[in-house]
Amino acid sequence: MSFKPVKHTYGSHPRQFIEEFKYDPSIKDTVITIHGGGWVRYVEKPSDYLKLTENLDFKANYFSLDYRLSESHLLRDTDDENPDKLYVKYPLHLLDILQGLKLIFDNFDIKKVHFIGHSVGALFALQLQDFAQLVPIGLSELVKQKYITKDEEAKHLKFVKDFAEQWKKVELVNVIYLSGVYDLPLGLRKTATAYPSDDPLNRYAFVLDAHVSEEQFTEASVVTSTKIKEPFQTIKATGKHIILHSYTDQYVVEYQPLALLEYFFKLGKPIEFVLKDFGLHHDILKDEKAFKIISNFLNSD
Repeated sequence: MSFKPVKHTYGSHPRQFIEEFKYDPSIKDTVITIHGGGWVRYVEKPSDYLKLTENLDFKANYFSLDYRLSESHLLRDTDDENPDKLYVKYPLHLLDILQGLKLIFDNFDIKKVHFIGHSVGALFALQLQDFAQLVPIGLSELVKQKYITKDEEAKHLKFVKDFAEQWKKVELVNVIYLSGVYDLPLGLRKTATAYPSDDPLNRYAFVLDAHVSEEQFTEASVVTSTKIKEPFQTIKATGKHIILHSYTDQYVVEYQPLALLEYFFKLGKPIEFVLKDFGLHHDILKDEKAFKIISNFLNSD
């Protein structure tokens, strides 16, 4: 099946849009995908998921989200991609994703949602389940660092509160994490011993680009947060969680999915884990084995 994406914008920035891959109001299930790129890579797009979604054997509506990015000290974007150089810091990327979800919920009849996130998109899929707790923590650090004003913070907090109420009308069923990063401090510690933060081979330098402080990126994931004592409170998935990871991934090593796996185990929360050769980091989005596993997972009770 071939999809013809339709773009819908939720803001004025070129990255503030969602793509509607397929929609039929008679279908109750909706798959929403979130791309990666370490918050900074402009080559990653919602359309990265086209091949995967076209090859899933699961009857559903399909949408994909885009969001504003942070400025990288290692990579250069283009004027076409970001003509006004409007970069953001966490949690403004996450707020963009929430705005994209609101656009979908406001304009389409959405009943049951399944999240698929790849790389940093997998972290977004995790963060979304606690956005009402995570976003205020992240915003307070932006105020502390004078990145935003108290008035801007108040505006964002009102949106978060209102959208949390809107979410109650939608059911989150399953969450699929593909080659994701979940423990940001661990990633930085692991790479710091081998590469300085200004070395292109340091695959976690993007964490420093996207956040304003160590405290902020530590609190950005429930896996490492010291403030969130009761996770999965904003949105509780009624279905299952599954991690897919490629042991030949050149960017994200197995300690990242294992960190999420260990976190779920500590909570006594079930999660499935599939470790196979899905190719390099981005190949999992084009891998026939991954398509079959995800299809079976989505179709299971």
